[in-house]
Amino acid sequence: MIAERRGFKTEIVTVSQDVMSGTPVLDGTRVPVQALIEACGCPTYVYLSLIVPEQPMGTLQKIQQRIVGRDYFISSHSEEEMVDDGLERRDMENAILKGRIEKKLTHCARGTRYRIEGPALDRRSIHVVCRFGATGNLIIITVYAS
Repeated sequence: MIAERRGFKTEIVTVSQDVMSGTPVLDGTRVPVQALIEACGCPTYVYLSLIVPEQPMGTLQKIQQRIVGRDYFISSHSEEEMVDDGLERRDMENAILKGRIEKKLTHCARGTRYRIEGPALDRRSIHVVCRFGATGNLIIITVYAS
C-alpha cells in the first residue's frame, strides 16, 4: 500500500519516482526496505524499531497540535478569503487536522510557510497557508477553496 502513493514519505521510509524508480527505501538512503527485511529475517516492524531512532514530532503534527490547543491566530486576510469561498473556521481546522503539507515555502522574510491541502467539512478541497510566529503560536495566513 505504501508504494501506491507517489512522493509519499514517512520518517522511516521514502517512496519517490526520483529514488530507485519508486521502490520503498530507508529514508535518506537508496537501500530498499525489502532488502532490509530479507537480510534481517524478522517482521518489518521489529527490524525498523531496532535501526530507526525515535523521531521528533513532525511539522504537520506540530501544526495540528496548535489547532487542537486553539493556539493560533487567523489573519484578517484569511477571514476575508474564507467568507468569499463560503468557508468557516471549522472548515479550516478540519483541513489541517485531516490534511497534508502540500508544499513548504521557504523564501519569506517572516519565516517558513506551509501550504496544507485538506477537506472542508463539506468535503471540498481547500488550502491553508500558515507559519509559526515568534512565540511558537500558529499564524493562519490565508485559506481558500481549491
